[in-house]
Amino acid sequence: MPTFGPADLIMPDRVSPEVFICPASGGEGATGATTAEVASKLSNPLHLTYVYAGKGLVNPPSNAVLFYEPLTHHGNGANVVFADASAEWLNAKEAGKLIGELQAGF
Repeated sequence: MPTFGPADLIMPDRVSPEVFICPASGGEGATGATTAEVASKLSNPLHLTYVYAGKGLVNPPSNAVLFYEPLTHHGNGANVVFADASAEWLNAKEAGKLIGELQAGF
């Protein structure tokens, strides 16, 4: 579980930096000479176009949200990634409700 942020996933070479980019966002995968350099660039919105919602989660339930994308990427909905590593497309109404709950601390 990436306790502090997406860089926790990059550091042990678990995932490629491109997975943090929604193709509709205009972002681009972070690059660098070392894995640490790539990980350090994930604080830049150009290299992380999803919102990380999993900070501090330890042994979360499978339906806990780890990442979601802003509604501005597609307009008609958003992709959400859950703690069980599943991803789901939510229509704009469902995504807006979920994002509102996350931003309110739920």
